[in-house]
Amino acid sequence: MDKHVNVFQQTIMKDFHHLLGSGNILRENLSMDEQQELFDLKSNTDIVILPADKGGAIVIMDSSYYWAEGMHNPLFDINIKTGVNQELITDCNEEFDNIFREVGNAAYKLKRLQWQRFHMEACLHHNVIPRGLRIRCMPSYGSTYPNLLAKWQEINIETSFRYMQLLIDYFKPHEDEVSALIEFLHDDNNSTPLLYNTTTYASSNCTRGTWITQLVFPALYSFLLLIGLTLNTIVIWAFILTPDKSNFIIFLKNIVVADSLMILTFLFKIINDSGVGPKSLRAFICQVSSVVFYFTMYISIVFLGLITVDRYRKTVLPFKKSVLNISGAKLLSAGIWVTMFFLSLPNMILSNTKLAMEHSMKCSHFKSEIGLTWHAITVSVCQIIFWVNLGILLVCYSLITKELYYSNKRVKGSRRQSKRHINTNIFIVITVFFICFVPYHFAKIPYTLSQTRNVFNCSVQNTLFYVKESTLWLCALNACLDPLIYYFLCKSFRQSLKKIFHPKSKHIPLQKHAKSMKLETDNAEC
Repeated sequence: MDKHVNVFQQTIMKDFHHLLGSGNILRENLSMDEQQELFDLKSNTDIVILPADKGGAIVIMDSSYYWAEGMHNPLFDINIKTGVNQELITDCNEEFDNIFREVGNAAYKLKRLQWQRFHMEACLHHNVIPRGLRIRCMPSYGSTYPNLLAKWQEINIETSFRYMQLLIDYFKPHEDEVSALIEFLHDDNNSTPLLYNTTTYASSNCTRGTWITQLVFPALYSFLLLIGLTLNTIVIWAFILTPDKSNFIIFLKNIVVADSLMILTFLFKIINDSGVGPKSLRAFICQVSSVVFYFTMYISIVFLGLITVDRYRKTVLPFKKSVLNISGAKLLSAGIWVTMFFLSLPNMILSNTKLAMEHSMKCSHFKSEIGLTWHAITVSVCQIIFWVNLGILLVCYSLITKELYYSNKRVKGSRRQSKRHINTNIFIVITVFFICFVPYHFAKIPYTLSQTRNVFNCSVQNTLFYVKESTLWLCALNACLDPLIYYFLCKSFRQSLKKIFHPKSKHIPLQKHAKSMKLETDNAEC
């Protein structure tokens, strides 16, 4: 508003100076009351003062009419719903003004470039040279040497045509760049990140406390990074010493690889969220690091589902031969990795990095229109993966619980303690799954609703954002809790740990039958 008033004042002063003459000294000719009135205009939100499109005039317009005119302007086609709260429009005047100016300037520049190109292409098509592109300095002795004059005119025409083509080729990339900017600022299908509607604007205008996002979450992820690197280094070492003698071990090794890749992404998230990284790091996180994080998270979910099925078969159907041998388990694991990789790869390569780096820092802004569509498909597939595996866990562990309950009723005496031990260990997988993955996928539902529908106020939106980020941290915590599954469910893994920490210790023979039975039933799958 101050800028427009200043332009208005400068125009008035310029006109006074022109009337008095260029040689006269301009003196202040406004009274104190008039100056005060001009000053009051700066804080008046009921009017809008703007320069006219042509002629250098100043337009004073009612602000409500200005915003209503802008919202229904066919040039912008802004998708603002009817019945918008007037208070929201009043609070957003300045932001909308900046949006209109940016889009208007870009559209005006695009029209100028297009008109210039269309004009020159038409001139080339009809073999006409515009007056401003003709070479005016013609030979003065044309009547004396007509042949020379004719050749000069041929050169003139050819040079003018080549210059016109040069102008077309030179400004075409600029035209494409401006056109891409307008398309980026506004997409008719609302598929681009910057959506001109009250819902998106209200979400973007809702500020959050930076001390949580820049201090608390980086500290939490730093804790996971240190613990995760330490534990997974030991786990990788132990599994290198563990032979692939069962499907269960193969599935566990795949989870170790997924957890290790996930932990590597924590470092980039910590640097970026702390605000100490370069701007280019944001592009890397959106296109690579975040994709790898979710890619490995759903890999872990899939293999936890396979482990659950394997546990169900060993507990409920202990004498039934598995339909999947070790080679089949390896092929299945490779197929899962390849499928998830090709599902995630387009999210890395279908990007619009250059434009996003210039205008925004949201991850959705780094994706092209096709990239956003593919991202939506990926999210849907990942949701299906989670809910299917959640159903597998609930069904399998319900049947396992039922089997163990009746088994405990049948077994008496010395084996009761062994069965209680199985009850404790067998629920580690579902416990880790519910702690790490279930809260995030339930919290994501209202958070997504808050980003796509104008149903929550600013404080609720912030709360949902913090809940979503907190539950996402629980997903990352899975990389530190999975070693508990390895330790309590796999005897071979424990033996490998003994070799690492007690390389000179001898094997202790089992002396009691009950203890031998406990280890046998506890680790039959390893």
